[in-house]
Amino acid sequence: MSLYERTLQCGARFIGYNGPEVHKNVALAIAIPRGAVHDPPEIKGAHHFLEHLLFKSHTDNERVALARSIERKGGSLNADTSYFQTKVYVNVNPKYVGEGISFLTLLAGKPPEFTSYAFGIERKVVYEEQGLYHDDPECVINEASQAALYARPFGGNVLGSHVSLSRMSTTNLLEIWQQGYLPKNFVICAVGPVEMRALSDNFERALERNILNGRGKELSPTPPIKKRQPRDYILIRDNLEQCHLGFAMHAPIANTRESFAFSFLDNFLTGGFFSELYQEIREKRGLTYGISSLYCWGRDYGDYTIELGTNPKNAAEVIDLIRAGFASAEQMDSREFAENRRMILGRIENEEETNLDLALELLEREEDGLGSGSYFRRKERIAQVTLDEVRAVAKLNGHCVVAISPKHIRGFKK
Repeated sequence: MSLYERTLQCGARFIGYNGPEVHKNVALAIAIPRGAVHDPPEIKGAHHFLEHLLFKSHTDNERVALARSIERKGGSLNADTSYFQTKVYVNVNPKYVGEGISFLTLLAGKPPEFTSYAFGIERKVVYEEQGLYHDDPECVINEASQAALYARPFGGNVLGSHVSLSRMSTTNLLEIWQQGYLPKNFVICAVGPVEMRALSDNFERALERNILNGRGKELSPTPPIKKRQPRDYILIRDNLEQCHLGFAMHAPIANTRESFAFSFLDNFLTGGFFSELYQEIREKRGLTYGISSLYCWGRDYGDYTIELGTNPKNAAEVIDLIRAGFASAEQMDSREFAENRRMILGRIENEEETNLDLALELLEREEDGLGSGSYFRRKERIAQVTLDEVRAVAKLNGHCVVAISPKHIRGFKK
């Protein structure tokens, strides 16, 4: 394992990986430990909006020139905001790593353009993004599942609302930037075929040159995650053909024996053509086109959602079949257990993650307190799981169903 870690003089954490399986490009990323759960209540979506504004600059010629140069040389640049992190990142040819470092440190280290013009344009962009998410059943189900399992601010909308966006001002966004965008808060990750000690030195010099934020306050603590009793939720929408279902529950927190046992359960239920639910719901009865699942976890939380679309008249039957799938998992035998272990280990072996995918995964593991090295110990942890542990996590100790449907579903309260 070619994992390199150090703390830079400014306090930033650096993680680099250049193992033999990396691709020929270099992915560079900076994570700031601020996200949607840290938004002030009256301006939900503030950290996401600030992320958008990082790219708005009509006066910073160096920032614009670097961004244009990276794209014209075949690279890419982007950012995203989650509940706990904001990440900015680039993908570049190794020859242009210097430009990528300069761009990222400028992006994270200098305040964005807080002008009425930038605000106006980017508000319109986020309004369009909100509309996109509103029309995507998968996004709505994911958000509704989180809201059904947790108290706010966790489980809320990362993007905010029309109302909260209208309340944002230069003053409150600058305060958010000054608090979070300090070098000592950064976690930097690089993945690619380059020498990581020299690369981290280059980041250190660039941070010293480009960081202008010297005022920052101490970070406010992350709000505690509060579970709630799972509750069913249905949203009636016209002009839909299908009922989009999410079968959601609390699940083991990250990097525990239970979480790795839960990966066996997930694979048994939804892991491919011959999985339990695929066979029972699609192949034997033709009640859906596809089935997917999402297991989200961190140091303080874990939740799991099975998602599919079906004709509203079949929704109640599908829900019963999902419950039956968990009952079958409780009775998993040693042959099925061994088969699932082989499948999971085989998928790890066959992963084709891009360098950028890996960089973002390592940053998330750092944020979750797992350490980036935990990513490379997954096979060892999978090998330690026992059949009894899988049977134990298969017990349904509370769940809910969230749905977007063109009509009411039997057994639901609106």
